[in-house]
Amino acid sequence: MITSFTAERVSESNTADNYLIQRHMFAYQFAARHVSQAVLEIGCGEGYGYTVLKDKIRHYVGIDKSNIKTAKWSSENADFFQMKVPQLRNIPSNMFDYIISFQVIEHIKDDDLFLREANRVLKKGGKLLLSTPNRPASFTRNPFHVREYIAQELLTKATNHFSSASVLGLNPSQKLKEYLNEHKTQVEKILKWDIFNFEKRLPRVLLRIPYNVFNQLNKLKIYYKAGGMLNDISQEDFILGEPSASSLDLYMIAEK
Repeated sequence: MITSFTAERVSESNTADNYLIQRHMFAYQFAARHVSQAVLEIGCGEGYGYTVLKDKIRHYVGIDKSNIKTAKWSSENADFFQMKVPQLRNIPSNMFDYIISFQVIEHIKDDDLFLREANRVLKKGGKLLLSTPNRPASFTRNPFHVREYIAQELLTKATNHFSSASVLGLNPSQKLKEYLNEHKTQVEKILKWDIFNFEKRLPRVLLRIPYNVFNQLNKLKIYYKAGGMLNDISQEDFILGEPSASSLDLYMIAEK
């Protein structure tokens, strides 16, 4: 069981989270086309990744800052360790063929150490598959994120630590654009009440409580207003291509 609940965690059982779940699961389907052998997932959550990847790999290790209690780890080829990053303590160098880390690096203050540690535990020729929100596409400031990136920033950061890297953009279908426009409209209505610009001015730690509350209320409002549109969103509504200002996420592949 996850020990804390925030707007950063989503649940498969919550139909109002369908857009986020589909966006999340697309990343694992992307990984499934690339990974094999020994895989480390940094920020594994409840084990979505293992469910998708288990038949394609030899061994899976998931780490997360929260203590995850799930039957998904009851397997001979899966291990879970509770661990805070960026340091990958007690993990030997040159151990993994692949690392996946989705929607994690934006939470980490020392992102250079995060990338150095990922490089360290990868085998020569091993690859890091990473996703993170695309800053221009964010509707509002997220107080759980230390920073967000544009494509060139992420690429430059990666090439400081890896021999090669490339960045793709996760782009929305027309149907998904319509849902996101509805979402953006609701966010803008809420922000009109922020006459003192607290969304920009408050320290991150103080902004988290109102962000959580309004995020959940907004998500539920959209669900009751446009639930059919939300329920129809699938992984087919996410398209990998060139990164642009409208890309939802950035996908990076970096090779040691």
